[in-house]
Amino acid sequence: MMTNNWFVITGGPSTGKSKLIKEFENLGYKTVPEVARTVIDVAISKGTTAEEYRRDEKKFQYEVANLKAEIEKNLDSNEIVFFDRGMQDTMAYLKYYDFEIDKTIKGYLEKSKYQKVFILEPLERFKEDYARVESPEFSSKIYSFLIDAYKEYGMVPISVPDIGLNNRLQFIIDKIEIGRK
Repeated sequence: MMTNNWFVITGGPSTGKSKLIKEFENLGYKTVPEVARTVIDVAISKGTTAEEYRRDEKKFQYEVANLKAEIEKNLDSNEIVFFDRGMQDTMAYLKYYDFEIDKTIKGYLEKSKYQKVFILEPLERFKEDYARVESPEFSSKIYSFLIDAYKEYGMVPISVPDIGLNNRLQFIIDKIEIGRK
């Protein structure tokens, strides 16, 4: 039985997650931005680039997981919260790179459960930015790893097609309302 009101928006890089999270924030919901981007922003503020920082991808993924766990620990489980990626995203990335998932990460994964997980289908277009080091091909490949990671922990992601920002937003709102009736 679920004990929180948390929802995840996930998908590969450049699928529109952050834009959707911003829209939920504009509607007055509590949101948690992408933790990986937060970690990268701190590294950049200290004088390194995203590419340099992610040369040790395993270390990067573990830092992201640790910060995610800290954030989740401090959130109110009764409040509706939308996450730009959930803990199982870390597992998907670790498995993609064939890295070990240690007992700390496994513990985080056991504790991190969400009401619903929405996975954004890959887009035809791919936008590069300062923090994104992945390719369009990576974005397509990580999609199945994300689905498998959430399923392994009892959550079946709901696929959100590329139907435009406002339609995606309404699609998710409708799915949440259906689940709450």
